[in-house]
Amino acid sequence: MRLLLPRTPEMSRNREQFANRSEPAFDAMGAAATAADLSLRLLLDPARAARLVDFHRRNGTMPDFSEVLSMAIDHVFADTAPLAPREAELARVVQRVLVERMLDLSANTEAPSWVRTRVDLALSDLLQRIDQITPLDTSERSHFDSLGAEIGRHLARPSPPREPSRTAQPEPPGEPIGSGGETLGDCDFGEGH
Repeated sequence: MRLLLPRTPEMSRNREQFANRSEPAFDAMGAAATAADLSLRLLLDPARAARLVDFHRRNGTMPDFSEVLSMAIDHVFADTAPLAPREAELARVVQRVLVERMLDLSANTEAPSWVRTRVDLALSDLLQRIDQITPLDTSERSHFDSLGAEIGRHLARPSPPREPSRTAQPEPPGEPIGSGGETLGDCDFGEGH
């Protein structure tokens, strides 16, 4: 059996090591959070989420962002009862990271509204799911109570003062087609048009 031993005090830290909250021992839960965040940060990127919505709109066989959220939640919040206690603790870390990333995306005013509303719906569904979980022990109970409270606060947040609508992007610079005294009949669209 291999052991991951603590670093000796003489060994200096370097930038290629995980941040550590349990020095001198290896921070396995911190490493699990970092690994989960690497994937979830990319999966829940606002531009990627917007592309998923748009690509699904164009071709219904492509996954919608709501489907991606649902699959991520189903996978991350799978039943932990069969897991050993140490594995269940790591699963709770990954669950926490997913919720944090979803909350961040929901609150990101740079993300399109059609992305944020899908995240809010997924968070609402997840809150209902959490409310139905019967925790096995105090660690799990405190975890789900905390997640539920955080999601509930987020969803119940007061709306910020309404700013001018940003649904439509600004138009590109330049005169609109036909505003230079041309008519569509005068425009050269190339051969065959």
